[in-house]
This record gives sequence, structure tokens and C-alpha cells, in this order.
Amino acid sequence: MKMDMDGRNKVDAQNGSENATELESPDAHDAAAGTDDTRPAAPQAQTGQAQDSQAGGQAIAGLWDTLKLVLEVAVLALIIYLFVFQISIVKGASMAPTFAEHDRLIIDKVTYRVRSIRRFDVIVFRGGPREPRKDYIKRVIGLPGETVQLRDGRLLIDGELVVQDFSFQNLVGESLGAISIKDGHYFVLGDNRPHSTDSRVNGRIGQVPAENIRGRVRARIWPLDRLDLF
Repeated sequence: MKMDMDGRNKVDAQNGSENATELESPDAHDAAAGTDDTRPAAPQAQTGQAQDSQAGGQAIAGLWDTLKLVLEVAVLALIIYLFVFQISIVKGASMAPTFAEHDRLIIDKVTYRVRSIRRFDVIVFRGGPREPRKDYIKRVIGLPGETVQLRDGRLLIDGELVVQDFSFQNLVGESLGAISIKDGHYFVLGDNRPHSTDSRVNGRIGQVPAENIRGRVRARIWPLDRLDLF
């Protein structure tokens, strides 16, 4: 009995305040309860402020992550556009029947970094001093150092007849006197020669400097029924 009493006394002592609250008069209990109700008020307000602050920080972090993603995509797109490829839209009929107006083409900017420009490549290049921001699409006919000549529509390079193994429209009986191509320049023609402004027009395009060449036409991606590789 003594051990039980001692044990009970120990428990009561440890929880004395809890038992005392149960035994208090109603007035005292109400006061204690009132105290219990008011004490958490300040921590709740602080908790709400902390949650608002945390939510605001998360929103700012999310916005910053989105901005970084947009910036990274924009930089990547710029690098691709400047150094890998671009998409160009054909205007006019100077390259008919090979290309038609509104065709969308992929321009490869890598190939000419690893190999030289070849005869009959179709290229996109910047205009001359009169139209430096305008791009043209033409076919390479003559290479640096060569002599180009048209005789009754036939192509002669350095006096030798060269077969033009692609579809093009020619002027009946067209002739062009021998033209020497400067170093680092290319002689270009449109496939629709009766309606093309090209290297035959010195004041407009003339011979194209290598540094003005943006790249080689590699594919037509639109319209879908005319998908093709070049």
C-alpha cells in the first residue's frame, strides 16, 4: 500500500498543475480557459505572416526560374540561327521551277565551315551595298578564278561546255560574254533566268563575295506536298 501510495503521489506531483486545473472552481477554470484561448493568438498571426512570406518567396523563385528558362531558350535559338540553320521564305519566282513563292526552306550554315562551295549549290546570301539587309536565293554557277560564258543558253566554264543537270528556264538564244570571276567571289543565276536578278546585273547583285553567303539550301519543309531535300 505504501508503494502504491508513493507511486500515486509521484504521478500526482508530476501532473499536479493538470489535476489542479480539473479541480478549480468554474470561475478559475474560465479564467484559465480564457488564458489558453488568448495565448496562441500571437503565434498564429506570426505563423500566417511566415506562410505569406514563404508563399511570396516561392512565387518569386518560380518567376525567376521561368525567366531563366525563357532566356536560355532565346540564347539557344539565337545561337542556332546564327551558326546552325535558319528558315527562309521564298519571295518571287526567280528560282522557278525549283522553288515557288512562299516555299519554306531550311538553310544550313554548317556545311561551308567544313567544305567549300560547289557548283550548282543553291545558296542564300545577303544583298550588296544597295540592299545589305535583303537575302537572295540563287544557284552557284561560277567559282572563284573561273571564266563564265553563256552561248545560246548553254553554259561554258573556262571555254568548256558544262552540262546543267537541273531544271531551269532559259532565254531563247541568250548569250553572255565571258566574265572573269574575282577571287573570293561567286557567279550566281536564278533558275528562272528570264525573270531573275542575279550576277548578270552588276549594279544590283553582281558577283557574290564569300562573306555574304549565309548558307546552303538543304530542305523544303513547306508546303507539305512538296517536301524535299537538296
